[in-house]
Amino acid sequence: MTDPRPMEGDPLVRMFLRESSPPAEAPEVGSCPDALVLARMAEGRLFAADRDGVERHLVGCESCRAVVTSLVRETTAAPGLRAVRPRRLVWKLAAAALAASVLLLLGRAWKQEAPVTTDASLEEATARLRRAHPDVFGDFRPLSATERRSPPSPLLRGGPRLVAPGATVVDPRPSFRWEPLAGVTAWTVTLRTADGTTVWSETAAGSPHPFPPGERDLPRGSAYLWELRAQGPLGETSEQRGFGVADETALRAFTEAKARIAEASPSALRPLLLAQFAFRRGLYDEAERAVREFLAYSPTDDVGRETAYAILRAQGSSEAAAFEPKGVGR
Repeated sequence: MTDPRPMEGDPLVRMFLRESSPPAEAPEVGSCPDALVLARMAEGRLFAADRDGVERHLVGCESCRAVVTSLVRETTAAPGLRAVRPRRLVWKLAAAALAASVLLLLGRAWKQEAPVTTDASLEEATARLRRAHPDVFGDFRPLSATERRSPPSPLLRGGPRLVAPGATVVDPRPSFRWEPLAGVTAWTVTLRTADGTTVWSETAAGSPHPFPPGERDLPRGSAYLWELRAQGPLGETSEQRGFGVADETALRAFTEAKARIAEASPSALRPLLLAQFAFRRGLYDEAERAVREFLAYSPTDDVGRETAYAILRAQGSSEAAAFEPKGVGR
């Protein structure tokens, strides 16, 4: 005995069921049409105003386009059933699919021709760090182009040019660096407390001069003044510079920032992020180390070179000239 239930898999049965259904409304713009609207679209039984809206939707919706294409094929393969403009619709659907594919390819090509810049990568990585660790990175912002290209420069008075330590140091046993001077026969490095008390004084062979091995670590949170005396054929000249040792709070913040950057940022970007973070907090030695690491792998990156320029100028190093951006006067 024949099963009286409709054979729902038979396209002829589905089309007769659609013929007997009440008319469906065209979909709202931006939504997917329901099954009845797609069926009437395949059969060519939508009014022109409704049909135009559905056709526009099919250009961008691969799922609906596939449904209508399948229904059109069933309609043209079923003899004796009325179908208006099925072939024309097939061509329209094919054209829509081709247009969508071309737009997709053009979009991908445009993305390939417009690579993400280092500035954009820094902003994106910083935004992620701020969201994940607002206690550490809440107030951190990457250096702008203006900041990188026009950093503050220390006042030079004609004596030896002192480079480090300066501002704040993490290491309680910092080494002492300065620019060489022609004709100098002897150097003397002296470390004093903020009130002028001499901590130690040593003759140095040249720059850099290590922290004396017999001296104790500098207490965290303390401030110092170091002096360099140069003895040459024209007599003695000297220069002084102050610095502080990072306290426990600043040390923890920097250590945590370094760890978070290492675990959550792209490997190629980590040294540059750390360099800018350290520079923002006056940790010039750490900033210099990090930016040199970045430039060892990306020596031509403009943002990296400008960051090095800002750091080295803030330290008072003449090496900053090697990284000077075009159009920036010294």
